[in-house]
Amino acid sequence: MLDHAGERTMLTDRGACTRLDHPDRSWLDGLSTLHVPLYSLMGDPLARTTATLIEWAHERGIAVSIDASSASMIDDFGADSLLERFAELRPTVFLCNAMEAAALGDEIDPARIGAHLTVVKHGPGPAVVMQLGHAPVEVPALTIDNVRDTTGAGDAFAAGLLVALASGSTPVAATMLGHHSAARAISAASG
Repeated sequence: MLDHAGERTMLTDRGACTRLDHPDRSWLDGLSTLHVPLYSLMGDPLARTTATLIEWAHERGIAVSIDASSASMIDDFGADSLLERFAELRPTVFLCNAMEAAALGDEIDPARIGAHLTVVKHGPGPAVVMQLGHAPVEVPALTIDNVRDTTGAGDAFAAGLLVALASGSTPVAATMLGHHSAARAISAASG
């Protein structure tokens, strides 16, 4: 569903995906990054399977990215419980948007989450890049005219950022590439 500014909200139906069980180590073969949406950390057996895959990824030196995915899920689960869970899972990268950050109580300090890198997206505004031991850096988004549909922008941002990080880009440069990927997705949807 889209509002007048092209921002989307969605109704979720996780269906059979919650039944994913019996992970196999070969699922991680060839990966440089395992990207996990918050949805995959809710409800067993999926949550247990996902935690196992994250543990195996850490053992192999595979980067782990967690996307907060949904402010309503954060509200339902509880911010403090989720922050503790994230710290246990030790993501390399933690992604959220401004609404999800607010739902977490703006307690998204990388040290508290256990992430080396945390990126807070602000739609058309600058993303905030936070790294352990460094001051936060704002990375401006690209300006896009006549936006009608932002569906897929967050996923495209994550893909651009994570591919850039895996290729050796700095977090700030990777965030800019994330913005470029999101802009392409929005331009395609709005064109």
